[in-house]
Amino acid sequence: METTIQRYYPLGNKTLIALVIKRCFFAVILIIVLIIGLFLLQYVSTEYINIALYVFIGYLMILVVLSLIGIFLGWLEYWRYEIILGDKNFKMQRGLISVEQVGIPYRYIQDIKIERSLLDQILGVSELMVTTSGLEQQEIHPGEVSGKNNHRIILPAIESKIARQIQEIVLNRAQIQQIDVSNRNF
Repeated sequence: METTIQRYYPLGNKTLIALVIKRCFFAVILIIVLIIGLFLLQYVSTEYINIALYVFIGYLMILVVLSLIGIFLGWLEYWRYEIILGDKNFKMQRGLISVEQVGIPYRYIQDIKIERSLLDQILGVSELMVTTSGLEQQEIHPGEVSGKNNHRIILPAIESKIARQIQEIVLNRAQIQQIDVSNRNF
């Protein structure tokens, strides 16, 4: 039997951008507050303008530091994010400080779906949701949702083209029949 292992690492520039943006979302909120503060600066009396200037500079420094931390965490998550499709199982590795590795035999995979939020569509990425059953695993890992006997593993921010490739390969290897609802010509 021929060994066909497909490794997806790194997962592309769109994945990096999506992970950084999702990690820096709080910085966007802080920028909005900063812009509102700049508009309200005209209502500060001249005797307090120096204090307002120091507050503005301090706020700006905090914003820069938090943005750099968010960029670093997004970059770190990107470089520790890997998907391997072997002959008999689906393996995934992810994490920030500690790296989590998950391996799922294809026979336990019930379904693999692609979901895209509005932000995902703008960035050109997708979220893969792998539904498994029959695993004797009692522990729930980050990115997993558990039902009665089902586990759902969520793989965020994968480039849409790569997500479709992974979905097709996993469905073929798990021998799952899926209905294509993307083609709306009835």
